[in-house]
Amino acid sequence: MRSLLILVSLLGFVVISLADDDSGEHVVDVNNLGNDLTKDLGSDVEDFKKFNKRFNKKIKQKDFKKAAKAFKENNSKLKALQEKNKGKKFKLKMNRFMALPEEEFQSTVLISPTSMKFNSKTRAIDRKEAKKLRQAKRKAKQEERKKKRLNRKKEKTAKKAGKQAARAQAKAARQQKRTGKKHKRDTGEAEVSEVAEEEEPIENEEWAEETNTEEEPYDPRIDDKLPEKFDWRDYGVITPVKDQSTCGSCWTFSANGVLEAQHARKHPGELLDLSEQQIMTCVSPDRLHICKGGKSEDVFEYFLNNSLVTEAENPYTPSKTITPRDAGCKKIISPKVKVASHVSLRGSTVDEIKDALIQDGPISVGVYLNPEFDYYAGGLFDAPCTDHEAGGHAMIIVGYGKEDDGTPYWIIKNSWGEDWGEGGYIKWKMGDNLCSVESKRLNQAQIV
Repeated sequence: MRSLLILVSLLGFVVISLADDDSGEHVVDVNNLGNDLTKDLGSDVEDFKKFNKRFNKKIKQKDFKKAAKAFKENNSKLKALQEKNKGKKFKLKMNRFMALPEEEFQSTVLISPTSMKFNSKTRAIDRKEAKKLRQAKRKAKQEERKKKRLNRKKEKTAKKAGKQAARAQAKAARQQKRTGKKHKRDTGEAEVSEVAEEEEPIENEEWAEETNTEEEPYDPRIDDKLPEKFDWRDYGVITPVKDQSTCGSCWTFSANGVLEAQHARKHPGELLDLSEQQIMTCVSPDRLHICKGGKSEDVFEYFLNNSLVTEAENPYTPSKTITPRDAGCKKIISPKVKVASHVSLRGSTVDEIKDALIQDGPISVGVYLNPEFDYYAGGLFDAPCTDHEAGGHAMIIVGYGKEDDGTPYWIIKNSWGEDWGEGGYIKWKMGDNLCSVESKRLNQAQIV
């Protein structure tokens, strides 16, 4: 009887397995594709295996033909771009979206041309006013440093005067002692050796006191001259690179990155992981489709009157639909960050953008994209954009630098995971406004 039950159970398992196979719901084993699936990939089989091993994609059987076709097309495009860009200063490699059709990539990962348009109805401070505020802030810092320097000088002067008084007192004591010894010799008392008693002042002690002055170290956030390079990562205020997955939510990661950095600037050593899900639920222009893009200035505007929570309280679960906005925005338990003001730097010069970056923290930036960007693997990115209708993307400018040959670049943080670019970052050529990086969308925020 027991054997019969086991046999029935096994038969049931086989039937269920076959049903799963027939429905196409089970995940394809890339190492054992079989003839049919291998045929779908053709000469791209080995590249597909490398892609799957690197990104651990779990593709269901029912979706495999579509994924295989997309991979072949994207892999062909990648190889053509690699050939075209030979000799360039940047490299290209496979990305995590290789099995996604181009149209789907544009519609689900990028943001639409509409989302690239700045919302002028927000209460964003414009670049001219922002520049005045930066100048006032720098002047206040300079005055504070001047005051500290003056106080240090007073302290040194007082210390020096104290030492001089002590030396004078010691000298007077020695003279008095010598006078007393002469008196003893005159009266015939035993002579005492004066060699050990003669305590002359240390040679050049006064000179050493005057020259041992500490020069004020150069601080780009206070001094007027812009440094050749600057990177907020060096100040410990940039959170780890995140992954937006297959969702047009880059604008939420871009805005959050700015707010996380501002919190860390205000509370040194405290890096918060803020909730992108809360932003999508509360700020997304489409109440039911939260992966359709948005604008960072709308995020900053919303959080002028509301508070943002951490990722732990409201985890990132991107999907095409969600419950009505109000239902997800009233469950705020532990508010962490609130915006005090936000700024639009549109129309700024490169030096003004640098100054704003140094003075007021990382900048949310919007750019148009080209195919080279999708497959960027490192180096100086200098490929122009020709088709603005393909869509845009939001990231974060965290610094800038200069190549050995003198070519300047922006350091920009992406939200496609650490395996993209240079650990999740891109070095974007500065000064040519490539893909509208220096003109289209440049937003900052200050927190309460």
